[in-house]
Amino acid sequence: MIDLFKLTKKSSRHIGIAIYVGIIAGIFSALVKSGFEDLIPPRTLETTPPPVRLTRKAWIKYRYYDLSLDGI
Repeated sequence: MIDLFKLTKKSSRHIGIAIYVGIIAGIFSALVKSGFEDLIPPRTLETTPPPVRLTRKAWIKYRYYDLSLDGI
């Protein structure tokens, strides 16, 4: 079993990689929080949303309340 509270040796810690991964994750989470609609133009009304397109390609019938997304 892995001991989560065991300290590692200072020589085996990769602080540079942890900082780099933290910066990349922070940038990605900032993009998600701000919404891609601000950075990238929104879809037009004629464009099918990606989840609906995926259900149609997979032939999945999906029903949400009174709305129906037929995969066929």
